[in-house]
Amino acid sequence: MELVNIFSSLFNIEVSNYYKIYSDIKNRSTERTKFLKKLAEDFQTKLEYDDGI
Repeated sequence: MELVNIFSSLFNIEVSNYYKIYSDIKNRSTERTKFLKKLAEDFQTKLEYDDGI
């Protein structure tokens, strides 16, 4: 809960039902970390673009 409050304050967003969100992510049958995977892929694409690849 403390981590949620820190991120909520840091990004100035309201985070509610974080236990339900966590439970939903935990119970996914495929790709539990799909957001992080997409974030890493997009970052890799940006790096390659900046390198001129």
